[in-house]
Amino acid sequence: MEGVYERFIVDEIKRQIRMFEDRGGDITSYDMSANVRTLRIVEAAGLEGVADIRGTISPLVFYCSSCGHVFYLRDASQVDKSIWKCKVCHKLSVKQIQMIYSCECGHAEPLKVPYVKGVKQFKFRSDGKSYRMSYRGERNVEKFAELYQRCPTCGNGLFPDNAVANRNFRPFTLRIINLVDHQSGKFYEKGIEAQKVIVARWFNLVSPEAYENMLKNIELAFSDEFRTDSRRRDIETQVRGLIKSGLVAEDQFDVFVAQMLGTSTNERSVEKYVISCDNLFSQKKAESNENYERWINNYAFRLIQYDTLKDAKYIITLEDAIQHELEMEFIDEPEEVYSLNEKLGIANMQVSCDVQIVNCTYGYCRRSIDPHKSTNKNCRLKLNAFEKDKNRTANLVFGAKLDTEGILFEISQRRIIEWLFKNGTITEEQLPDLDDVLSVKKWFAEYVHSDSISMYYSGH
Repeated sequence: MEGVYERFIVDEIKRQIRMFEDRGGDITSYDMSANVRTLRIVEAAGLEGVADIRGTISPLVFYCSSCGHVFYLRDASQVDKSIWKCKVCHKLSVKQIQMIYSCECGHAEPLKVPYVKGVKQFKFRSDGKSYRMSYRGERNVEKFAELYQRCPTCGNGLFPDNAVANRNFRPFTLRIINLVDHQSGKFYEKGIEAQKVIVARWFNLVSPEAYENMLKNIELAFSDEFRTDSRRRDIETQVRGLIKSGLVAEDQFDVFVAQMLGTSTNERSVEKYVISCDNLFSQKKAESNENYERWINNYAFRLIQYDTLKDAKYIITLEDAIQHELEMEFIDEPEEVYSLNEKLGIANMQVSCDVQIVNCTYGYCRRSIDPHKSTNKNCRLKLNAFEKDKNRTANLVFGAKLDTEGILFEISQRRIIEWLFKNGTITEEQLPDLDDVLSVKKWFAEYVHSDSISMYYSGH
């Protein structure tokens, strides 16, 4: 998909897939290898005269709604205009039996005419709730064919179901902001070190000037030339020269190296900001470095999306809106608006324009959408990937872009903490220093687990 940083979207898709697995789901149809392109986002070409969606007729079982006569075809190419006229009663009342078998393991297949020894003529009946296929047995007694069958993949018992019922195809979708800033995108794609710098910036551990400089010189910021090991070697060479010249005593070698290394910090390298981030969250890092880096990845991802919304191409601030309303004489007292915002705990309001939203569908389940609610005792609920791309290296993700605008509400983090304390959700011992902005930010970073938010906690 052109104009989209796939890395951002793919990382978020993989996070959602892992959360599905954490809830007990089967994700074996996906390749979750790190640093390998295993998902490819594509969109419809939209070429005139070329179909975006192609399909074939299935199931190939038909019945007459007038007399009930059932017949089937062996190939979709046999379907033509004459098929809709019943060969028994000669009425134009033939319909397709749109029924399938589907299973939580991912298997699905079309309904077929059941096998009953010696029987070739069946009749189909439906009252909208139940479906039956009957035949005439011995002494012309009406009998019902068994439509129940076992799943060939997991052995679960299956009954036919309406092919177009939502439960047979439960798509997994993602709606995400397209991070259109080229420099920020390239910086984020540098990996965990870059993501730690983004987090450090949020906590004012990186100055705006230093961050801008790194964005403008991305390759230089990650260059080994400016890292501590490289600088240490250069400084050691300088100190040895001073010792040889008699300006420094030999036993002072380590002291001088440490002093010069400490005063020669390089604003262009990401190294010291990475260390600052690690020091800020040293306890989280010590508990599990793997979980820490997964959290950093998600947190930086959220922050960079926030920056995209906050610093959109075109913004209408609350002050702009108030001024416009005053000019139109729709309001008299702007102080009332500010007072109401203060009462509601709204720290900032703005309209962010020309923001691009990407909608993606990356897989699907059958029968259920939550592994915790699966009823199949033979297997786990499976999240099925779509087919591979032409190179057979990555599963397809179907996407669509939409340019839109939205209102950004920023609720005061301090007010949220005060509300949690007032309602007894947190204790006084858990309160941060509410007068310290960075302390409040850190509290949110540690206790509000945005990395745990997924589709399971929405309206499904």
